[in-house]
Amino acid sequence: LPIYAIDPSRIGAFGFSAGGFTVLAAVCAQPDPETATCIEPMTDLDHINALTAQFFAAFDNRSGAPALDVLHAVCLSEVIVSKCVGDTPEVMSLDAFIAPRRRWLADGTLTGFAERETHAETQIQGRIAQRWSRYAKSGCLNGTALHATGTKAIQFIKTSGGWRISAVAWDDDV
Repeated sequence: LPIYAIDPSRIGAFGFSAGGFTVLAAVCAQPDPETATCIEPMTDLDHINALTAQFFAAFDNRSGAPALDVLHAVCLSEVIVSKCVGDTPEVMSLDAFIAPRRRWLADGTLTGFAERETHAETQIQGRIAQRWSRYAKSGCLNGTALHATGTKAIQFIKTSGGWRISAVAWDDDV
């Protein structure tokens, strides 16, 4: 087979969606990248979809410890979290929301747990956005099978560091 001389300064790579992210990561890993071009940048909705997916995935303990610490990255530190199940809403800070869930997901109270978005409608107006999400969750709570659905209202704001969750309210279906 013939051997061809390859000029490393003339090699390029491109990708779309996850492939684009992989190419970006590869370019950024180089000590002195020559150039990079974004063919199809992520839209505001793409960013909001990714934040929402990270939010829902943070509670999953089916394959080990949940990734609750990611909530500090996807939410503003001043986020307002409201549990609207029952007659009296419970409004809490992010840390007050995380603390009992960290315990339940780690101590065997809530096992095999996962929550996923089943439907969403998002409206974006400038630097603010609102998302209505239908969700389903399942697992085992105190040894009893848990299957529930409900609605989340998630508000986002676009900061200098990108989109962040500013408020979350939810209500489980009865």
